[in-house]
Amino acid sequence: MKTFFTSIVLAFLSISTSVNAFEVEGESFIAKFEVTSMTSSEGMSVMTSEGSVDGYGKVYLTHELTANMGSMNSGSMKGQARTMDVDGNYVAASLQGVWRRTGKELEIISIDNLSNGTRNFAMGTYDVVTGKGQFDVYPVE
Repeated sequence: MKTFFTSIVLAFLSISTSVNAFEVEGESFIAKFEVTSMTSSEGMSVMTSEGSVDGYGKVYLTHELTANMGSMNSGSMKGQARTMDVDGNYVAASLQGVWRRTGKELEIISIDNLSNGTRNFAMGTYDVVTGKGQFDVYPVE
């Protein structure tokens, strides 16, 4: 069921972003990150980043970006996140989504499944030149 839900959401996102009519509303928070590494191989890149996020503490991200056939400017994304707050509370997350590059900007849209039972919808961008990124994160009820 979860795979079906994820497939439907990703299909909707790919249709919606092509007509620029997709907006998310509701409670959200901002998460800022800095890229710590980027490695590339044929057809894919792996980007790691880290930042401090209210409610989660220190957050470490890994995004595996796989290119669509025939395009190096968009594709699918899978990743992992790990968090640790000052009290030692640990949360792991599985990330699934899509990405698109326009110029030096990398846009990622993700559905995140956290080990604490939370599910988040995240939309964000990285400036590939400066290495700075920011996501708007929406908890999914």
